[in-house]
Parts: sequence; C-alpha cells; structure tokens
Amino acid sequence: MNPVLNVGLVATSLALTAVSITCEIALFTGFAQTELDQYLAAVTGAGLVASQFLLVGVFQEHLHQKRRGLATGVFLLITLLLGISVAGTAAWLETRYQEQHQIALKSTQEHQLVTQLLEDFEQQASSLREQAVLDRKTGNHWRAGERLKEAAQADEQRIKALAMLKNIKSVPQNSGQSLASENNALRWGLWVILAALIDLCPLLGFASLRNPKVLPVKTPTQPAISAEAPEVSAVTPLPVKTPATLKSVNRDNAPAKSISTESNAINSATIQNTSLNNTATKPTLICCHNIADHQRLLQEEISAGVYPEGPTIRALMKRHHVGYKKAKVIYGSYKKVCVKKAS
Repeated sequence: MNPVLNVGLVATSLALTAVSITCEIALFTGFAQTELDQYLAAVTGAGLVASQFLLVGVFQEHLHQKRRGLATGVFLLITLLLGISVAGTAAWLETRYQEQHQIALKSTQEHQLVTQLLEDFEQQASSLREQAVLDRKTGNHWRAGERLKEAAQADEQRIKALAMLKNIKSVPQNSGQSLASENNALRWGLWVILAALIDLCPLLGFASLRNPKVLPVKTPTQPAISAEAPEVSAVTPLPVKTPATLKSVNRDNAPAKSISTESNAINSATIQNTSLNNTATKPTLICCHNIADHQRLLQEEISAGVYPEGPTIRALMKRHHVGYKKAKVIYGSYKKVCVKKAS
C-alpha cells in the first residue's frame, strides 16, 4: 500500500477512535456520582472502545491460523463492543442536539411571550389565593370563594399556555439542526448511522493496515527422472608442451619417455576436469514420494558421479532431505542391489 495512503489512514482512524472513546466516556460518566465513579467510568469507556479495535488483530490472527472457534468468539465480542460504542456515540449526538434545540427554542419571540404569560398567570393565581385567605379572616366568605374561583381560572389559562409552549417550533440556527428531523424515529436513525460510521471507519482501517501475509503453499511435484546421462560441459584441453629440440643422442628412448609422461598428465587433468563438471551438473531432483522414487534417484545420482566415494547414510539424509530411518532403508536397498550384482 502507498505510504502516503497508510499515513492518512492511520491519522483518520486515530481521530475517529478518539471521538468514539470520548463519547463512550461521556456515556458512562453520566451515571457517576462520586469522583471515584467518574474515574472508573472513564477507564471503562476508553478500555471498551480500545478493545474492539485491538481485537481486530486477534481475530485476523485466529482466522489466519484456521482457529475457527476462537475467531467466531472474538468476532461476536467485537460486534457486542461495537453495538455499545455506537449507542454511546448516538446518545452523545442526541444530547448535543437537544442542547442546541433548547437554545434555539428559547431565542424565539413566541416562546418568550408564552413564557411571560405563564409567569403572569402564576402570579395572578398566587395573589388571588392570598386575598382569599385575608377575606376569610375578615369573615367575608363569599368574597373569598370568588377569589378562589378566579385563581382556578388563572390556573386553567396557565395550563393552556403550557400546551402552547410545547407546540412552539424552533428556527434552525445551523446546518446540524436543519438536518435533524423533529421526528424522533428519523432523528435517532440518523444518529445511529453517523455513530456506526464513526466506529466502522477506523475498525476497517486498522483491519486493512494489519493484514497477515499469506505464506505460499508448496505443492509437491513429481520429479521427472530422465534416463539420459547428465550433460557434461566441454572441457578445454590443457596446452601440450612439446620439447623444442630433441637430443640427437638416444632418439629411440629418451624423447619417447618425455612425450608419454606429458600425455599421461594431460589425460589425468582431463579426467579431473570432467569429474568436476559432472559434479557441477549433478541432478538436483530431491522431491520423491516413496522409497522406490528415492532408489531410482539414487541410481541416477550414482551414474552421474554425485557420490565419488560411494553413497553413505549421512549423504543420503543431506541430499534427499530425509530422516535417518528413511535414509537407512534407502541405503539398505542399495546394498542389496550391489550384493545381487556381485553374486
């Protein structure tokens, strides 16, 4: 993956993770009463959100190692943690919306007029009840009863004003309030979608960053054993040094011995070079499926001169990549064949 893309993916994933952790902490600290409760709630919220991202690597590792049971358990745990995190983020968004909604609602002129009416009706009802108490003390019970009826009418007007206050709609002051619907179901659906995106984007981002490398599977192939002898590279003959002058004395013996000696040296050098080339071009077929394949391969190697001093168990172990027991069986079969040929 492109390094620039990796850096951008890490930066955005960490930023969204911080938002998710903050919302989760706010969800848990809302139930805290003491300072210790607040600390515990903060640690719990941060730990749960961080766990869901860290468990992604654990899930990938189990899946790569083909541990299906553990992978399924980790996946279910990640799903549960994701649901709690989404709920916390959606609750935080709803809280922020309600705060902005109340501020926008109280700033409208209609809301201010109805609020003033509520205060007036409450003061009127309270004043009438106080006057009714004074009328009773002076013995004017009829007057006190009328005051109480007027106080009851003020209470009714106050209830109607409260109903009017509930029906007042706020004027959106920003794009967020315009996007949110007055319908609770639609608004909560929007919050859940946004919260899911806040958690899923870093979750998939971290999963993409930590992708275990799949090791290539080696498939055994049947060796193609050829009956032809291994090719021998051409050997450059060594230069032959011929005597510049032959002695006139003893022409029948001395020169003949000198030429014979040099010819023997040339032949031995040629044989040595041929042996080295045979060793360099020895077959490398070492992938066999059974003992018979190893035996045929051993015969080919012996014919090619791979074992100048004869095969040994150690050489078979190293050459054929087999253990001691299998090499011993191959070596024993080779010995039996040699004994039969000798007899």
